Amino acid sequence: MWHNQSRAIRIRGALQPRSNRARAWDRRGARMASLPVISRSAMNPFMNRDDPKRSIGPADLGGNRSRGAARWLIALVAAVAMASPGSARMPPAGIARQVPAGFKVLASARMAAGHRIFEIVALGHRSESGRRSGAAPARPLLVFEQKGGGFVLAGRNDHVVMKADEGGQCDPFLDGGATIATKGRYFTVQNGVACGQHWTDYVTFRLDDRIGAFVLDNERFESWSMNADTSPDAEAMVRDAPPRITRDGPGRFTLFTRWRPR
Repeated sequence: MWHNQSRAIRIRGALQPRSNRARAWDRRGARMASLPVISRSAMNPFMNRDDPKRSIGPADLGGNRSRGAARWLIALVAAVAMASPGSARMPPAGIARQVPAGFKVLASARMAAGHRIFEIVALGHRSESGRRSGAAPARPLLVFEQKGGGFVLAGRNDHVVMKADEGGQCDPFLDGGATIATKGRYFTVQNGVACGQHWTDYVTFRLDDRIGAFVLDNERFESWSMNADTSPDAEAMVRDAPPRITRDGPGRFTLFTRWRPR
């Protein structure tokens, strides 16, 4: 089980806090690195559980290792720049009026599942800005359904979107693009960092016709480390281990509102 106690790991002489979910990977021997990583799945916002990911290194970008690494870093800088929290998609006005006092919208996405329309909205507390001490506040994830010309709250979970202090040097949600990806009856919240530590933690929910509500489809965790292979064509980063994928067993389901990190 993944524990809630806070601890830190040492990276190049500095103590960096780890998220609860990422700490579990450390206990299985995952190695942390200090260079950024870009994954093919990060370029494709929707996480397909049957589509394995791998890190992209200089060889994928052409040229020799040093030239490829330079292009790789430029690509990362551009991605971070485009992922500015200020560019968050705003939900319809009917939803904005239902945002709890003291919170702001970090990200939102529309999802069409047959004749049912949903808005998935991630919130952050306004006290996050400039916070220098104390535990970071939770980030509620709200699911609204369109009914009768308006939107009604269909569910809330405060544990899917990682808090600002759960990524070590980086914000695991905002610095990763604040992405909520949707496809058909599925939506995925993408947490991850690529500074000091290198991992992604994607949580996917699906609309289940049997109960008419969202349930867990899967959670997928991956981490990468610096490649010890110094050959010219070697990848700069390598995956530490096969993806860790968590799903409910046959005949079981976890409601969106009841899901917790394991």
